[in-house]
Amino acid sequence: MGECFVDVNGINLCYRIDGEGDPIVEIHGFGSKKESFMAQTPVLSKQFKVISFDNRGSGKSERPNTLYSMDMFADDLKGLLDYLKIKKTHIIGLSMGGMIALTFISKYPKQVNKLVLINTLTKLPNKFETMRTQNTNYNYSIGWKMLAGRGPIIYEQGGWINQTNGGRICIQILPKR
Repeated sequence: MGECFVDVNGINLCYRIDGEGDPIVEIHGFGSKKESFMAQTPVLSKQFKVISFDNRGSGKSERPNTLYSMDMFADDLKGLLDYLKIKKTHIIGLSMGGMIALTFISKYPKQVNKLVLINTLTKLPNKFETMRTQNTNYNYSIGWKMLAGRGPIIYEQGGWINQTNGGRICIQILPKR
């Protein structure tokens, strides 16, 4: 499927769908666009219906001249999923996309099957210069102050799993239990 547009929360969002199967949404980071996952999408689309979209203010989506918030981005994703009639999905969030995904799962937990977070934070720290990367110390609750590491953190309903592979990013969708 080529690029499509949908009116969500008063703005036009650009999205595309590749493949068939259980849905998985890719959420890109700040200053990026849906093509951030162009290496992963062809592989994932062999087993999944992959939904890629440009967040408001990026790519081919509309750029309203207003302040943006994580709640706003999460609500845009909710609107897109509602439009596509997707009740439950896997989500991969990269960088700021992980922050959006965490906001989404805190607002709409029943719509998320599994969540993969790659190089993300739960919120922007007050002082960037004080941010440190802890490779082994993770706190697995929605109220964390910061999440940083070399590999993705994977959420499966009921728990979190830290996945690293020699510093390389590895994306894993866990089987249902």
